[in-house]
Amino acid sequence: MRERLIGLFAEALPGVDFTKSEELVEDGILDSLGIVTVIDVISTEFGIEIPYEMLDVERFRSLAAIEDMIRELGGK
Repeated sequence: MRERLIGLFAEALPGVDFTKSEELVEDGILDSLGIVTVIDVISTEFGIEIPYEMLDVERFRSLAAIEDMIRELGGK
């Protein structure tokens, strides 16, 4: 799933290197606008809706955290 996410996110956010660091938020790779874009990509690609209570920066801090959230919500 990781390679799929990297491809999707790179297409939605050109110029952002999602492989540069594991800590996407902490290292400034993903900002608030980037998180909104990532939410849109996840919703569209995986057909899932991220509930309000899951909209926590910790869920977007790394690709691993994003993968866990997608699996938790039933995405494949």
